[in-house]
Amino acid sequence: LLAVLIAVAALWQYFSLRSRTTAGLALVLTALRMSALGTLLFFVMEPSLLRQRKQHYRPGIAVAIDNSASMGLEDDEGTSRLDRVKEFVSSGTFRKVMDEYFPEYYSFSEGSEPVGAGAVETLEAVGRWTDIEEAIVSIQQEAPSSLGAVVLFTDGGHDDREMTGPVDGQGTRVPVIVVGVGEETVFQDVEIDGVRSAGMAFAGRPVSFTVPVRAQGFGGRQFALLLKENGRVVRSKEVVFEAGESLAQVEIAWTPPRPGRYHLTFEVPPQAGERIKENNRVDVTLEAARDKIRILFVSGRPGWTHRFLRDALKRDPSIDLVTFIILRSAMDAVNVPQDELSLIPFPTKKIFLEELPNFDLVIFDNFSYRFYFPAQYLEKVRAFVDDGGTFWMLGGPLSFLRGGYARSHLEEVLPVTLTALPQEKQYVPGPFRPVLTPAGKRHPFFSGLGDAETAKLPSLDGLNMSGPVREGSVTLVEHRLEEGASQPVMVLGRYGQGRTLAVLTDSIWKWNFEMVGRGEGNLFFLSLVRKAVRWSVGDPEMQPLAIRLEHDRVTPGKRVHGTIRVLGEDYLPAENPDLRVVIRERGGVARVLPVRRESEGVFSIETVVESPGTYEIQASVAGGGQVRAEDSVALEVAWPASEYRNPGLNRAALLSLGQRYPGATVELSTELETGRRLKEILGTAAPPYRIEFEEKKNLGESLPAFALIIMLLGAEWMVRKRQGMD
Repeated sequence: LLAVLIAVAALWQYFSLRSRTTAGLALVLTALRMSALGTLLFFVMEPSLLRQRKQHYRPGIAVAIDNSASMGLEDDEGTSRLDRVKEFVSSGTFRKVMDEYFPEYYSFSEGSEPVGAGAVETLEAVGRWTDIEEAIVSIQQEAPSSLGAVVLFTDGGHDDREMTGPVDGQGTRVPVIVVGVGEETVFQDVEIDGVRSAGMAFAGRPVSFTVPVRAQGFGGRQFALLLKENGRVVRSKEVVFEAGESLAQVEIAWTPPRPGRYHLTFEVPPQAGERIKENNRVDVTLEAARDKIRILFVSGRPGWTHRFLRDALKRDPSIDLVTFIILRSAMDAVNVPQDELSLIPFPTKKIFLEELPNFDLVIFDNFSYRFYFPAQYLEKVRAFVDDGGTFWMLGGPLSFLRGGYARSHLEEVLPVTLTALPQEKQYVPGPFRPVLTPAGKRHPFFSGLGDAETAKLPSLDGLNMSGPVREGSVTLVEHRLEEGASQPVMVLGRYGQGRTLAVLTDSIWKWNFEMVGRGEGNLFFLSLVRKAVRWSVGDPEMQPLAIRLEHDRVTPGKRVHGTIRVLGEDYLPAENPDLRVVIRERGGVARVLPVRRESEGVFSIETVVESPGTYEIQASVAGGGQVRAEDSVALEVAWPASEYRNPGLNRAALLSLGQRYPGATVELSTELETGRRLKEILGTAAPPYRIEFEEKKNLGESLPAFALIIMLLGAEWMVRKRQGMD
């Protein structure tokens, strides 16, 4: 602006002088005046003289090449991105750019590692995913101190993580030059972008899944979305993309037939012309719980046991309770019409011949079957337990020996033997003090009792006498007799695939009643009932066997570690359990895994899975020739789907890197153009010389500068005086 003003002033002075003198004199005076002002302006701008002495050297350049799976994607000519990079790096143009540098070569995907210059040609796109920022950090840490810059060849990665690296060069050692590799062509691709559900699933109830399906380059096409369970197609739904649409939210429902763990696959079959098939499938593990635990509770008479136990069961919303108090049998003689009776006969035929398999737990409370149904019906109860059901027998004057169950079909089901005793010794009505056995003190049933080691249970009235407990059964509560022997009060057992519980007293309700009277509340009794029910139906939280994996999702070829906890029936760590662990793919052959003992009751497994898919690792403990406890976990083996999301050149990631790190961003184009740009950028970012000496002098502060201005002004004054001008 000052220069423009000086030029305007020069013209004004020239024309002003021209009117009073000759053109030549006006031109000389104007030139002298403007030279003085121009010289003054020059020195006001503080010019300086810079003297340098440079020493040329060859700085190191880290050439990092992305070898993640997405770099294997091919263009329309069949050349992969990685092949394009290898072709450029091995070209004469790139070697000329590197003539002034020492190149060090690295490959990176989820991590980075150095490779020799000759090994670049052998790189393959096998990395599981791309972690660009981790590669930048690790390369700068590993590279020598003479590193001048990092040249990074990448397609930008495809994960959705936000960039968190340095901004404006803070915390980074050298400039980062990112060379983007990829094309703008829209790939023909179908992708399942995750699966969403309500999270809770119940056996027998439909579960709805929302499956986002993305499609590129398939406008107007129709696809089949398949839902598979253990490799078998159980549902399918058509997905239609209208022209211009790329995302469809597909709703598909499936009903798990029974409680348990299901391994589901949502899949769109690969389409013709589709390059990426790894993102056409998503595996999901679904846990289906019981909608309701169905319990049949049969009591021989109204009583406190029935009242308190029924109240505790009704408090649990997950229990569907069917209760019968036998006040009338089909053999009772009545003298009034059937439709005028308020009491119906106990429906033994319908219950034991038709409805019994629909229950999870059957409870007999203080009644003798001989008065109400034939002994053959007890065989149905025995078969029910053998097939996996649970049976409880509660004590009382008409239970166990008094109820005639000795030598019946139910005797072999019970966890205690029914040794023949005189009638008066089969049931002792007097009070007694129950105590927890060592197993009872450790058992989850009594974890709500506080300090089980010192806690005293309330005294009870009425004890059914029995023989010894059966082999493999566990006594939790007992009564110690005077002669040093003991009588079991609460015993757990197994029969076939099912479980049994014997409570040899009809006054366990006092654990609710008397503890409330002590001011301790009834939570212990409610907790005991709840845990007993959960144990009966095999709830996972009560299982003595549990398997846990360090990671339930791994990439192919990665080692899988797991831990297995095994407890005995008494919930003590099992010493030498018959433990078997297998891994199986859906519909595939099971492979037995080696088990290593880590400590008492704790075991570990380790394996490697090479092929993608969903696997199930099952652990089981056998006893008496039958499986006593088992658990399973799902293992998903897959490449990260994010590596193939947005498969084109990820310019957003390149832009973010350029903003967060010093350096520049270019795209791999022709060999000559890319080489020219790299040479230009490296010449600025990593110049191949060092400055050994530098001197800077401010010209505006020197004496000759002021002398020159004074001389110009003095010359103008002398010319004016000689010409007689002002």
